[in-house]
Amino acid sequence: MMMTNAGKREALKRVKIMIDFLENLFYEENVPEWSEYLTNYIKQMELLSPIRK
Repeated sequence: MMMTNAGKREALKRVKIMIDFLENLFYEENVPEWSEYLTNYIKQMELLSPIRK
């Protein structure tokens, strides 16, 4: 599924949904160390391929 253009678009949507969920969860739970970890992970992944465009 992820090999087709439609599958790739769907995968990117799912990644964005999960990142948005985690950002909000970490904010609500007041765990800045996890927010920082997620931010660093996102930056690292954007070097490999843009996720959140």
